[in-house]
Amino acid sequence: CCKLTGWGIDLNLTSCKKHGEENLAQKRNQGFCHEVGSFKKKKLIGITKKTTTTFCCFPNKLSRILQEQGRAQRNKGWGAPEFPDCSGFSTEELEKMDFSRMDLTEISNDVRAKDIDMEKIKSHLQTKMDS
Repeated sequence: CCKLTGWGIDLNLTSCKKHGEENLAQKRNQGFCHEVGSFKKKKLIGITKKTTTTFCCFPNKLSRILQEQGRAQRNKGWGAPEFPDCSGFSTEELEKMDFSRMDLTEISNDVRAKDIDMEKIKSHLQTKMDS
């Protein structure tokens, strides 16, 4: 019921449960969530009630990207839509990842879009480290 885009949003015809769905929509818009899949929820007598889509959401976009690409490297799935596995990585799993193979284009595009002066940030960090 809580869509990201479309005529329902444009005409203000969709509604979200205040806390859960609005929060999920906001996190999805920010790129913090990975869609695990959909399943049909059933009523007690076995009649299909509605289709539910599940997501794993993370504190930021970088976390989501590391989860997606790290899981691919480690052959670690997301679980079933009814029972998603949104767990993090163990220290051992992290040590075995090849971060050089990860595509961080999405993050660098965000940095460029915000026109952040990376050289200024690098210089500031170097100064802090030197002191």
